[in-house]
Amino acid sequence: MITYQEALKRIADACELLPVEEIPLRQSHRETLAEDVFLLEDLPLFDNSAMDGYVLRASDIRHASEKKPVILVCQGVIGAGEASQLSVGAGTCLKIMTGALIPPDGDSVVPVEKTSSEGDRVVFTEPSQPGACIRWRGEEMKAGERLVEKGTPIDPVAWGLLATANKASVPVYQKPKVALLVTGDELVEPGEPMKPGSIRNSNGFSMLG
Repeated sequence: MITYQEALKRIADACELLPVEEIPLRQSHRETLAEDVFLLEDLPLFDNSAMDGYVLRASDIRHASEKKPVILVCQGVIGAGEASQLSVGAGTCLKIMTGALIPPDGDSVVPVEKTSSEGDRVVFTEPSQPGACIRWRGEEMKAGERLVEKGTPIDPVAWGLLATANKASVPVYQKPKVALLVTGDELVEPGEPMKPGSIRNSNGFSMLG
């Protein structure tokens, strides 16, 4: 008699890794990754806004308060995904959407709910710190860092990470082919008539699932 752990070890020692195949990322859900995947570029790739709001120079509103609000002129809008040529000048701001590229000379984002506006005039009633509400390039991960480890089952989380790594196809281990043989004279398949003393073959379907 051997222990359960020893039995598992003997089975594992007798197993060989299945061949590796490259398959499209879209077909890789529930497969097993066959090699480490590393980031080829910083994450995020560029400085971007973490909020919908206004990007500005923090120094322009450093003395803003309820009693002495600061008014800046909004000179345009930067949407997510836009390669905008706008920049932030002294005494001005730009409306910016979440995920949008931070423009030159902008060093702080004030959430829209902390402001009020009328036309192109935006009112600020409190100061903001440099870097506020900005996600800096590479602050999550740097290029060259391992993103997904070899042997990882490709679940929805890993699937998304592989897409982040720009993997259009991924190396995975081929799946083993397993046959299931359920025996017993008393077993009757679904859809067949029952006989005295017989039972439905329910365990076979449970194990297949």
